[in-house]
Amino acid sequence: MQMKKQHRKKVDKAAENLEKAFKSLKKEETKPDPDPTPDPDPGAADVSGLKNLYEAYKDIKSDGYTAESWAAFDKARAEAEKILANPNATQDDVNAAKAALEAAYKGLVLRRSRIRHRAETAETLAAQRLSQETAQISQDI
Repeated sequence: MQMKKQHRKKVDKAAENLEKAFKSLKKEETKPDPDPTPDPDPGAADVSGLKNLYEAYKDIKSDGYTAESWAAFDKARAEAEKILANPNATQDDVNAAKAALEAAYKGLVLRRSRIRHRAETAETLAAQRLSQETAQISQDI
């Protein structure tokens, strides 16, 4: 029983010390963070993604696409070229140009004649493949 009393006294003393320490803590004034995603210094932008995309799309020709979809793509491609040539472009500029170029590329619409040509090509390839498979089956029999 004596040990329990001693143990209890130690626990009470530790709790008292902890409470004193907690009360002595001072609340630190926190200041709000500035813009959490500040724009980097001009000229420090990573243009590699935009450059790769631009290089992949720079030689695409207008033939076969609707005028409206081509105009949007051509405008986005020209803007990307302008951003790539600007040594003071910010990362936000680069990211916006890349997103616009990707969206414009995905928005390119084939004219009906171009679609028909692709469909006919696909039909021809499918017919050739079927003919080859039929010939292979005939040989196997």
